[in-house]
Amino acid sequence: MNAAVWHALVSGPLRAAPGRSLLAVAAIAIGVALGLAVHLINASAAGEFGRAARQLAGEADLVVQGGRSGFDEKLYPVIATMAGVAAASPVLELEAALHGRRDTLKIVGIDALRAYALQPQLAGAGNGARNALFDVNAIRLSASAARELGVVVGGKVSFKVGMQPLALRVVEILPDRSEERRVGKECLRLCRS
Repeated sequence: MNAAVWHALVSGPLRAAPGRSLLAVAAIAIGVALGLAVHLINASAAGEFGRAARQLAGEADLVVQGGRSGFDEKLYPVIATMAGVAAASPVLELEAALHGRRDTLKIVGIDALRAYALQPQLAGAGNGARNALFDVNAIRLSASAARELGVVVGGKVSFKVGMQPLALRVVEILPDRSEERRVGKECLRLCRS
């Protein structure tokens, strides 16, 4: 920096009015600190609001996802017992061929007892849905899937298993969600403690 510029901008005003110059520097430092504090408080509040919304919606804080072949089942108890993990819920996702149709239906398999810790609404709202929670011949459909397939509660959906049909009874129609949660082919949903 040129000596004349330094004298005109810094040392001259500092010598002429040292109190005013120090006060100006202190005001700038306080202003920067205040701006940083507001930014940190805003980020913290937004983070806590997002965390509370995820907890209410039953969304996981972390998803451990395997590839198409999945991952070793022995990994689940290791992750579920890690420090900081309050709840872990295994999820299995696959595309199932519909019997007598060319399209498929996405099936999401869950451990009903573990999933309840993250998403209590999965236990069912009524119409015998809770009683059918462990029925191997029962299925719950999203409202859009039920409309597409033209089935109602009590109806049947047939899947192709090998060369044989497998009919599952619809025990509940789940309400549509505005945003579909993405889960992997095989994953663990985790909540922090």
